[in-house]
Amino acid sequence: MKPCILAFEASSDACTVALQVKGEVYSKHVIEPRSHNELLLPIIQDLMKQANIGFADLDAIAFGAGPGSFVGVRIAASVVQGLAFAAQKPVIRLSSLQIMAQTAYRELGLSQIEIILDARMKQYYFGQYELSNGLMLSVEADSIRPNVQNEVLPELVVLPNARDMLPLAEYCYVKGELLKPEQALPIYLDEAKQWKKLAT
Repeated sequence: MKPCILAFEASSDACTVALQVKGEVYSKHVIEPRSHNELLLPIIQDLMKQANIGFADLDAIAFGAGPGSFVGVRIAASVVQGLAFAAQKPVIRLSSLQIMAQTAYRELGLSQIEIILDARMKQYYFGQYELSNGLMLSVEADSIRPNVQNEVLPELVVLPNARDMLPLAEYCYVKGELLKPEQALPIYLDEAKQWKKLAT
């Protein structure tokens, strides 16, 4: 039987939540920039109600850990820590770049992709993924790179969708790649600069 997994992502303009229960998928994908703190918990509660389950019924909770919007990633990390601690459930931490790659595979049929995401301060986040048994797996570790020529970076092809977190989270669950709630921290590819950005 497939594990019961709640998954959510808030690193982009999309506030997106998905729930897998007995092979059924419930999801909601809302594009509301700067409203994730107001939307995330109500959407989670609504999907749990639709599926007629409680947090005790979950096997794990997955979240998009970044890189991406500093505030959005922190919101997701805070919510997953609170829910997982209260329900005593393990956490699955997923790269937001990998989630984007998985969404690109489902929506666009891409089996190889390079994710380039503006990190500001003349830098960009970079992830390279290719398809393996239905999953977009990393070719090399996500990184932050200098935009030395200050080029205009491409617009996002897709926004990460929580539906695409479920197969990735299930893969991690089966492999035992689970964290305790207090270990559910954001992914900062260049932490020092992230905090500097917040201060300015």
